[in-house]
Amino acid sequence: LEQIKNLQFLSLNNCGLKSLKNLPHLDLIKIELSDNKIPGSELEHLKQYKNIARIKFANNLVSSLKELDSLKSMEHLQSLD
Repeated sequence: LEQIKNLQFLSLNNCGLKSLKNLPHLDLIKIELSDNKIPGSELEHLKQYKNIARIKFANNLVSSLKELDSLKSMEHLQSLD
């Protein structure tokens, strides 16, 4: 995927993902990660995507709002579902 330089939207819904650690470095604007088994603590790995405006993360394993703190530095983030 890292070879696709113009990829802006990536959907990995319902893929059985448990971690975001090895996601490729892309210039994404939107990422969908709903219906996986990803703990909220893994959201810190999304900070590499400086231009992300939308994240869909519904039906994962977020246990507290504190786990969302790592997203505060994402200045272009407009929507988190």
